[in-house]
Amino acid sequence: MDYKFKKGITDNQIDQLIGYSHIDPAIQRFTSDLIRFKDKKSATKWLGSVTVYTLTETEGNLIGITWFHKKSLPERTYLKVL
Repeated sequence: MDYKFKKGITDNQIDQLIGYSHIDPAIQRFTSDLIRFKDKKSATKWLGSVTVYTLTETEGNLIGITWFHKKSLPERTYLKVL
């Protein structure tokens, strides 16, 4: 099976993500995905605030997802310039 890793998420993959968050006990226990991806409106709003990358199989079905967002460093004195 071939896999693709790419930036962005399709409407169909958002629907799959919502479905997974409602049926997977591990997702419900260890993440906030049931709240983040409660429905299409909340999922679209939340996903719009991050940079999303998806892992899919050849048919485009969602296998995995990761996201990144900018976060400022805390105000403090550092030993090195970062």
